[in-house]
Amino acid sequence: MIISLIISTNMYSQLVITPTTLDFGDQQRGYYLSKLSYEVTNNSTDIAYITYAHSASAFVNENVWTEINPGQTISNFVKLDRSFAEGQYTENLYLETSLGNVSIEVSANIIDDTPTMTFNDIYYWVGTGNNRAILEIDFNDGLEKEAVAFGYKFSGTAPASQMLTDIANAFPQLTIDAPGGFISTITFDNHTGVGGSPLNWMTLSRQSNSLWETNWGITTLVDNGEWYGCTYTDYDADYNPLNLPENPYWAGYPLSVSEIAEANFDIFPNPASDNICIETKGSNIKTIQIVDLSGKIIKSIEITSGTNKNWLNISNLANGVYQLNIYTDNSFESRSLIKN
Repeated sequence: MIISLIISTNMYSQLVITPTTLDFGDQQRGYYLSKLSYEVTNNSTDIAYITYAHSASAFVNENVWTEINPGQTISNFVKLDRSFAEGQYTENLYLETSLGNVSIEVSANIIDDTPTMTFNDIYYWVGTGNNRAILEIDFNDGLEKEAVAFGYKFSGTAPASQMLTDIANAFPQLTIDAPGGFISTITFDNHTGVGGSPLNWMTLSRQSNSLWETNWGITTLVDNGEWYGCTYTDYDADYNPLNLPENPYWAGYPLSVSEIAEANFDIFPNPASDNICIETKGSNIKTIQIVDLSGKIIKSIEITSGTNKNWLNISNLANGVYQLNIYTDNSFESRSLIKN
């Protein structure tokens, strides 16, 4: 969410209310998105008592009983509700006081900036089952691709601890150390985040179209369609993260092609017009991808039969040359395919 405020003020001879700053530091944290700070100056010779601040819709009512001595200026703020939908809103914030009410008009433009990555952008999934979730790890280190996302498949609900373990086991370049049930250190490629040196790992959850919320750590149960995030961050007094996970990159395949030992695959017939058979003498085939010459994945097929011989219908492909990416539990091979 991004919020911009347009503010106009009404001034009274005795009390003057002045908007000062919009604090984006609390954006998407806690139960409110942001807060509008304001100052009230008492120009009277009498003590002013602010009894209440209230508004409607997107702005949270605040009980701000405050005493302002003559000539004194006090500061406070009004919260903006995090749950409010995208759109344009204009409201009046009223301060009820003993010396007369004052108000400011606040216009909030709430824009959805949730991550652009979707489940369709992940082409390799760890695990099996009909449910899917995304693990995002954001190292917040300023290096290239500091936020990475992994796909995870499971049945029912999955403990986050199991998801972290399964994904780390599938990706040799990823290590997650969580002694005593708390994440201590995570490394991936050239990224490293060590707990307490200087920041700490915090965990969050969200649905695809919702905001991040802090969760119960690695004991959290992950549901279908959820994102589970690990962010390397400082935190405030309410243990809300200061650095939320940002739009990530897909982490890619477990290892580069050069790092994985080739499997012994046979593809026949090749060239072919209708059906081809893909067979390996090693592990069972897990995933088959058909990629065109531009690098676009035309089709991704997940194999659940548990056999090392699989037939694939290619009759709907246009004639030409394609690349077949073939994955097993522990190997990868790329082969050319001619469709005629």
